[in-house]
Amino acid sequence: MSSLPYAGLNLGYFVGDNDKNVAENRRIMRKSLNLQQTRMITADQVHSNKVSVINEKSNISGWEDPRRSIRLTDALITNLQNLTLVITVADCVPVLIYDTKNKVIAAVHAGWKGTGLGIVKRTLDQMKDSFKSNLENCQVGIGPSIGICCYSVDIKVIDFFRSKFSYWREIFNLEKNTFGKLNLVEANKRQLIEAGVPAQNISSSDICTSCNNDLFYSFRKENGVTGRQIAFISLNNKTL
Repeated sequence: MSSLPYAGLNLGYFVGDNDKNVAENRRIMRKSLNLQQTRMITADQVHSNKVSVINEKSNISGWEDPRRSIRLTDALITNLQNLTLVITVADCVPVLIYDTKNKVIAAVHAGWKGTGLGIVKRTLDQMKDSFKSNLENCQVGIGPSIGICCYSVDIKVIDFFRSKFSYWREIFNLEKNTFGKLNLVEANKRQLIEAGVPAQNISSSDICTSCNNDLFYSFRKENGVTGRQIAFISLNNKTL
């Protein structure tokens, strides 16, 4: 329903699009994927490393009313069935995690700041603490995001990662002393593997949202004025 510069199925509020268009796009998406019978929950995504565990007492009205999304959170975890965890993205890395044994799911929004703050590791730690997850049983999907081919960053970002990770050189292509290109997907893969998820359990689309701007919204490619796609995961009693 959205028109330029949000043309297509924009699913993100607070990006400049008309709220009625976003609501209708969300209705279309939900119907087309047969998600009407599941509850949808969203995080407000503030580029933090905050993780929230969702239970029956949690506020789950954020899909219909974005002002009631889970506050100050960039990752959601639950073991509730028929509850869909939703992350909105337009270059940042969406990471979806499924504990196949304990039936626990997580959805993570990992931009450069959240990645640098270790949000994926914190999510896995919370899955262990709250649900006794064994990370060897976790399957992980990494969705389309901006690739190292297109993600130039300045010395501020480089220094941030240099202060956090011993392997920082392995996730950058350093072009000059003051800037380089960051491999966000690889940075998150490294966190997953170092935390204990087997490498063979991690699947990545390896699709760059900036290079494929005809298919995906890209914050970087469109100079900050664009829509949002979503990544989602749910546990269900029956196959969708």
